[in-house]
Amino acid sequence: MCAPSGSGKTLIGEVCAVNNVFQKFGKSIYLVPYKALATEKYVHFKKSYERFGVKTELSIGDYNVDDDKLEQADIVVTTYEKMDSILRNFYDKEWIFNISTIIIDEIHIIGESDRGPRLESLIVRLNEFL
Repeated sequence: MCAPSGSGKTLIGEVCAVNNVFQKFGKSIYLVPYKALATEKYVHFKKSYERFGVKTELSIGDYNVDDDKLEQADIVVTTYEKMDSILRNFYDKEWIFNISTIIIDEIHIIGESDRGPRLESLIVRLNEFL
C-alpha cells in the first residue's frame, strides 16, 4: 500500500496481522528496518493484543528467541536482516511454512543504496515461501 505519511498504513498492517490470528489464516511477520523499532512494535503488540490471546515474539540480532517460541507465535516482529538470516537457515524452521501475511514497515528504505538491495532480495526470498 502506498499512501502519505500519517495516513494509517502501519495501523492497517497491524489490523491485518491481528485479523489473521482471529481468522486462523496463519502466522504474520512484521518486518521493520531497525532493532529499536522492532522492540517498540513488539511491546505495542504485547500490550494491545496479548489479553486477547495473540502470541507475539520478537526476534532481533541482540535478542535470540528459540524456534519453539517462534513456532508458537501468531505474530513475529523482526528486522529485515534477522528475517534474511532466518530464511538462509530455514531447513530446520517449520514455522516459516505457516507464514500467511508479511507486513513490511518503512518499505521506502528499498530506495536507499546501502540497505535497499538487501531488502529487495529479502522480499524475493519471502515470495518463494508464500
